[in-house]
Amino acid sequence: MKICHIVIIAIVLIFGAVSCSPAKKKTNTELLNEAMAYADRADWRKALKLIQQAVEQDPRDAGAQLFCALALENAASLSEALDKAKQAADLAPDNFFAQYTLGRLYFRIGSYDRAVAPLMRALKLRPGDPNTTLLLAQAGARRNIGMALKFYGDLTKMKDYSAQSALWNEMGVLSLADKKQDKAYQYFKQAEKLSPNNHITALNLAVLYDFYLHNKREAITYYRKFLRQTQTRSDLDAKRVEVNMRLREIEN
Repeated sequence: MKICHIVIIAIVLIFGAVSCSPAKKKTNTELLNEAMAYADRADWRKALKLIQQAVEQDPRDAGAQLFCALALENAASLSEALDKAKQAADLAPDNFFAQYTLGRLYFRIGSYDRAVAPLMRALKLRPGDPNTTLLLAQAGARRNIGMALKFYGDLTKMKDYSAQSALWNEMGVLSLADKKQDKAYQYFKQAEKLSPNNHITALNLAVLYDFYLHNKREAITYYRKFLRQTQTRSDLDAKRVEVNMRLREIEN
């Protein structure tokens, strides 16, 4: 995932330079500004070289450590990126970008339990941040259903997310896993209302009616709807075979 240029600018502007250097040496601000220019052109090798100079010049420069983490991530060195993100987060416990980046990197390597604490700190620093809320919901889906539903619910109250059927579908699936069929029904129906032609919603409702509510008539209706909606999707041929097999079972 490429790091947004705006985020990098924010890191440089927020942290600035905190080191004192001899006259012939470039300050950390100068080094990071040059690195930012290379990063903007996706030349992470040259950017990383300058950032590492800044880190070596002042290891306590949290902005340099964080920028280094982002550069290493883009250079596909996730373990090293995580180490730098930890240092940045330790140096700047009250900085949103430092805490968010640490949590995001933990999430990216699949360490969902460890991702939660820095993401919660980031959310406290920037309440209602949608990206942080989404990561917390996704992390929760892998460790704590109640937590996931709480943060997905928060997202549905945000303007840019409330109309996304994918969120409501996800909440429905989690509710089924939590044995709350009534809630799942409400979430799937909201997803259908927002996106009537979404094949995922159709299949979710078919499964709900079939295996949980034991309503064969409605299950058949939604299985057939799924088949109609996916008739030109060759990537879903295997799933269509499964659905057709299930239809034959419950229609007989």
